[in-house]
Amino acid sequence: MPLICVCSPKGGVGKTTLAANLAYSLARTGSKVLALDFDVQNALRLHFGVPLNDERGYVAKALELHDWSQCVLSAGSNIFVLPYGEVSEAQRQAFDEQLTHNDHFLQRGLSALLNYPGLITIADMPPGPSPALKALTGLADLHLIPLLADTASMSTLAHVEKQRLTGAAIGIGSIAALIVGGLYLLNPFFSLLARFGGREVMTAAALLVVLGSALLMQAGGLSMAMGAFLAGVLLSESTFRHQLEADVEPFRGLLLGLFFLGVGMALNLTTIAENWLLIVICVPAYMILKMLVIYCVARIWKANKAEALERAVLMAQGGEFAFVLYAAAAGAGVITQQDRAVLTAIVIVSMVLTPLLIILHDRLVPKAQPSLDGIEAARDLHAQALIIGFGRMGQVISQPLLARGYSLSVIEKDPQMIRDADEFGFKVWYGDGTRLDVLRAAGAENASIIIAVPDDKEAVNRITELAKAEFPMVPVLARAFDREHALELVQHGVDYQMRETLQSAIAMGREALIRLGDDDEVADEVMADIRNRDAERFELECVGGLSAGVALILSNRNTSPD
Repeated sequence: MPLICVCSPKGGVGKTTLAANLAYSLARTGSKVLALDFDVQNALRLHFGVPLNDERGYVAKALELHDWSQCVLSAGSNIFVLPYGEVSEAQRQAFDEQLTHNDHFLQRGLSALLNYPGLITIADMPPGPSPALKALTGLADLHLIPLLADTASMSTLAHVEKQRLTGAAIGIGSIAALIVGGLYLLNPFFSLLARFGGREVMTAAALLVVLGSALLMQAGGLSMAMGAFLAGVLLSESTFRHQLEADVEPFRGLLLGLFFLGVGMALNLTTIAENWLLIVICVPAYMILKMLVIYCVARIWKANKAEALERAVLMAQGGEFAFVLYAAAAGAGVITQQDRAVLTAIVIVSMVLTPLLIILHDRLVPKAQPSLDGIEAARDLHAQALIIGFGRMGQVISQPLLARGYSLSVIEKDPQMIRDADEFGFKVWYGDGTRLDVLRAAGAENASIIIAVPDDKEAVNRITELAKAEFPMVPVLARAFDREHALELVQHGVDYQMRETLQSAIAMGREALIRLGDDDEVADEVMADIRNRDAERFELECVGGLSAGVALILSNRNTSPD
């Protein structure tokens, strides 16, 4: 609730009278008002009918009493008074000492009052700079400063204001400086460090950026957590983000584990047990509300229903940053430690339930079917060659066939691949080559050749089995992913198979020989011998298994560099 501080650089300017009159004015409008006295003169109470001989107050009990609301006096007509009270010099010094060195002292004592619904607090401050004014600066919503037009008042005004008027501008300026520096200085900074190399230097620089950002935000009166968060966002937009991510990877698991360890240690199980019903109610409510928001945002950004639902389920849990916010809020007195424990428990339970929710979604929600809008399915096709799969290998194979004028029928089960091919002038039909009805519709029975090159090992095997069983007179050329797969295709009766990396590896090996100093003729002879060895070994493997023909492999075990 609102907190108004009435302060002045010097006494005798009507500060206490202004505080009392303001309290009466607000009370007449129907508002509940608390007159809070921080002035050792203890004079504010007199304006509300508290007699001189009444020694009650909160300061003498402040060190032992955690809730100062127990010392509040009623003055009638919606006005309440929390007097300073009669104190000794030792009690006053102890009170000021706590205000100066204990950041939570004031927040703890006033927490119940400042959070009371509809209550306006007007604090009468002692003259000039004081521990009370400094402690209340971060909590006050407004400072009222009565002044006399003399040099003494004006000279001490800056100490009373404590930069409250310029605090917002400083905070905004800090954020702007951080963003501008991140956009225009980060890349040159890391480029300079990259010239000298060294993984440790880059890691140290990233940590320095995060620490500097946090300190800059703190200097601007903002949270260090916000500075670290903004630094992470800026580093993620840097051209060195992948290298930085790799450099900090060894630390991430350790630090994340320590973070969650700290969160777990902060939990009060007794508080959770006392508020279990609240947690049980809030967790589903929180997750459902977040899922609805995410779903609506996804739909607004043109995501389909299935995709929007999947996003909502995946992000239903509370984020780790919530723990940081709750800790900061509790430290600032915005929420109590009990509230922090309950809120933290809600987030943790939501994290635990999310994997279960994902499993439930995968089992109950049918898989999203790709959109076939504008895509023609294979039907009554007739061509000399049938290519199944139009990935990187199918695209290359089509070129020599088209160069010689042979007719092609191409089927592919990836709609996006079909759309991409259409942009380059290729006519590709939709169809799953592992289904016999699709093969018949694609004209496999009347084709002169079937070329099976999908980006799926099991699909190649299935196509080969179907084609050789149903269309035995049609030659089948198949793509092999590795040597073991090539042996499987031979067992299925494929007419020709080719490992997708064999020819490129042979070509690169030949180029390596030439660059090492061998002549073209020598390189060709060596590669011809390698081909023959590989073919002979493959024949042995077709009979004796993958381990046959090992003797034909050239090994570096018995060789040594010159």
